[in-house]
Amino acid sequence: MFTFAQATDWNTETRNLTAVHRVLVVEYRDEVYAALRGVLTDAGLCVRRVDKADEAENFAEQFAPDLVLINDAMPRSNGWLVARRMKRQSPRREVWLYGARWRAEHAEWKELLGVDEVIEYAGDLLRLMVEIEHRVECRIDTSEDQETWEEARGPALPEVARAA
Repeated sequence: MFTFAQATDWNTETRNLTAVHRVLVVEYRDEVYAALRGVLTDAGLCVRRVDKADEAENFAEQFAPDLVLINDAMPRSNGWLVARRMKRQSPRREVWLYGARWRAEHAEWKELLGVDEVIEYAGDLLRLMVEIEHRVECRIDTSEDQETWEEARGPALPEVARAA
């Protein structure tokens, strides 16, 4: 069976852990994923998706994303719990949740679970895209002393087929 670990010679010891190169999007809606993928790939990032929250942890173990974007309202799951599993799996990984509404308890949950960003977008997809684009631009490493994106990512990774 083919795995992402076999597809690349990604050396986690030498890459810049503060930079973002690989993004995993945990999103069940095709139109939201397509919009986010457009913003992220335009920024030069490698983007993959899981559309079921219970698959995120295993996929992230193989793909080794620097950033995980999670819809806080995934069906049959809680985005906050998915975020906690992503942080526990890799404490240095950036984990962002996005949701239509901000609630007062989210500030406490963010700190307790180690979530790096919580993005409220009020159901406006354009607003979500702008918020993500702005935050990603702040985390892309453009210094010349780091590996280029082509050098760091290794061989191209195949697009992942969505689970049935």
